[in-house]
Amino acid sequence: MQPLKWIIGCTLVLTMIIMLLLVSGPYRYLPSLLLYQKADLDDYQIFNNRVVAADNAMPWPKAQNYNQVNLSDEAKSVLGEYDSKAFLIIKNGELLLEKYWQGYDEHIRANSFSMAKSIVSLLVGIAISEGHIRDLEQKLSDFLPAFSQGQRKHISIKDVLTMSSGLSWEESYSSPFSVTAQAYYGQHLVSLVNTLQVSEQPGLHFHYASINTQILAEVLEKATGITVSDYASTKLWQPIGANQPALWSLDQADGEEKAFCCFFSSARDFARIGQLILNEGLWQDKQVIPRNYLLNATQPAKYLKGHKDDQPVDFYGYHFWLTTYENKEVIVLQGIKGQYILVIPAMNTVVVRLGEKKSSHQVRYMADDLFKYLDITMSVLNQ
Repeated sequence: MQPLKWIIGCTLVLTMIIMLLLVSGPYRYLPSLLLYQKADLDDYQIFNNRVVAADNAMPWPKAQNYNQVNLSDEAKSVLGEYDSKAFLIIKNGELLLEKYWQGYDEHIRANSFSMAKSIVSLLVGIAISEGHIRDLEQKLSDFLPAFSQGQRKHISIKDVLTMSSGLSWEESYSSPFSVTAQAYYGQHLVSLVNTLQVSEQPGLHFHYASINTQILAEVLEKATGITVSDYASTKLWQPIGANQPALWSLDQADGEEKAFCCFFSSARDFARIGQLILNEGLWQDKQVIPRNYLLNATQPAKYLKGHKDDQPVDFYGYHFWLTTYENKEVIVLQGIKGQYILVIPAMNTVVVRLGEKKSSHQVRYMADDLFKYLDITMSVLNQ
């Protein structure tokens, strides 16, 4: 009987330790992860949220041939293959094509995932223009005491904007024990940021890390004195005439915005972000984003080397992805499940695609399905 009692006793102790870790330890986010299992387009329903208020909605003007152009069978196949929910084309500031699937429409909010990173970059540009942040060379330590010691004191705002902070972070969505999963499902983002350590000199290598955007959100909150959502509402969402309020998910009730993801909006309102970029920060007669900031933000940070191939970074700026299509420059906002805002200046065109899947094949750090959406766009514009 003694061995049996010993086994039962050890099992009880181990169970208590596991329960304690799940409640108060570093893995206290695991119950939420195990319950919901994967990140979804409608995850605002499982998180606390802060409203990004809209005001004075400005409806999209519709092109004369709105929704009269046809999608080819091949285009429909591609959009179906990647489980598309919405596909929009804005040409010359007018809504040309608008398609929805699986119950989605112009009112349903979907998760931006990492497209939110680019929105944070826009807010940084506004904060600089208003004097809340001196310039991109300003150190994080001026705003965040946790970055005033050791190698972290050398990290600048520009370093986190270009994903070259040198902070140790594994961007992994496949492991339930990754820091990325902890950031998405966890409840203590500030504490997570404060534990970060530098693994290499800042400003040398591009290494994509969602936590860089979270750091920028903390800087914005300290610099402006208001929440990131409130700043986005008054300085971005309302000036561009968003049709409906957006939601930004929080790590806990009245907590911190999950700035690296989790900005929920409709396809039509996401298209406004693309049009604003296309207009070089101008919306109607108001310069919402400083033009010089936006032009610099959408230029590649070629002084950096990519961590995968040690080649000059010709695909990333200040939280914006950059590529070319048929010798035309394309500015890309993208999310982990194939959320895209594609800005094609040479064609005066914005494309929005929302969905559940993206290609597993990459071209210069970007999934290649975005080029299929550009193919579809070209076929539509050529009709």
